[in-house]
Amino acid sequence: MHLRRPDLTEAAAKSNLIDTILEDLDLVNMSSNLIGNLSGGERRRVSVATELISDPAFLLCDEITTGLDMYQALKLIRCLKSLKQTGILCTIHQPPTQVYSLFSRSMYLVGGRVVSEGAPLAILEHFKSVGYECPASSNPADFVIRILSAGCIREMPYQRFIQHVQGIYDKSTAKRNTNLLIEIQAKTISKVIIDHKSRSLSFWTEWLLLTKRSLRCISRDKVYRRVRLVQVIFIATVLGLLYLKTEQTNVQNIMGSLFFLLINVSFSGLFATLQTFPAELAIFRREYRGKVVRVGPYYLAKTLSELPFYLIYPTIYVIIAFFLVGYTISAEKFFTYWFLMLLSYHTSLSLGYFLSTLTSTPEAANAIGLPVGVIIFLFAGLAFTVYT
Repeated sequence: MHLRRPDLTEAAAKSNLIDTILEDLDLVNMSSNLIGNLSGGERRRVSVATELISDPAFLLCDEITTGLDMYQALKLIRCLKSLKQTGILCTIHQPPTQVYSLFSRSMYLVGGRVVSEGAPLAILEHFKSVGYECPASSNPADFVIRILSAGCIREMPYQRFIQHVQGIYDKSTAKRNTNLLIEIQAKTISKVIIDHKSRSLSFWTEWLLLTKRSLRCISRDKVYRRVRLVQVIFIATVLGLLYLKTEQTNVQNIMGSLFFLLINVSFSGLFATLQTFPAELAIFRREYRGKVVRVGPYYLAKTLSELPFYLIYPTIYVIIAFFLVGYTISAEKFFTYWFLMLLSYHTSLSLGYFLSTLTSTPEAANAIGLPVGVIIFLFAGLAFTVYT
């Protein structure tokens, strides 16, 4: 809310706007639910509600009813139609008859060109005038799409029909009115974009809001944090027991413990951040293109909000492993070892962040993370000796 409407400074104005949007989209009863617990239709309405906060001049909804049953699709379109101050343009495939009847105007495209546009019933009358009458029992949208699709496969009778329909539309007043409307809307959009840029927050205010959002997301993912903590304790204990109370004169065991403890902490840091950005890439792109967030505040908020955990986990790991292995116990050596392990962990975190920015999916991030990590650790100096 604060990111999308920084011009609203009073809490009452923000609350009223949210309540209005929730009522318009029939989301009041589920306002306290997490998005993961909502149905498909409810999630679509939440997506629309999120965009309405920015007070857009119009919404472009791409296949908004795809994957929804007829009831959910009808409910969603009715909610959109109830929005009086926002123009809505939907791309939709095979809408049910009840949904199609709610459209104010329809436009059909063939090969990227408009072949018919106007009120739904007027389009049917137009097709009837050229010899194609829609049966009473047929879905009007399916009827028109079936005819136009046949034209796309270049069957000659239909192809001539498509050219004829295109020619009629190109000479019609409907096309001139549509072009005029597009010019008016383009000017409106330009004003909205300029106004939106004037609303932008300062760098640090945006960073603070994004940090709060990241911390809220972290607080909800309690299971993952507990699993990570158990994993750290378990691995540190296993490695510590494997090299339990190693004698200081046993060079091979000392080197082995140093190597495996370092490798584990480094790989843990690498894979902890490897999927950070691919997992949120779609959301970030949408917000970035909408001028809601900037790269700098987003990156700082994402990394610094995780920092406390990236200090706690390696510290617990070092405490357990250091005393179980039985390295020379002194404050100086302990804190030196802790600092070096922490430095290695955060270096791997940085590498993970870097690799995550190069990929668009978590699978691709994992695919390049392992070989890159192995190559780097081969040259860490613990796997072989240069001089003897």
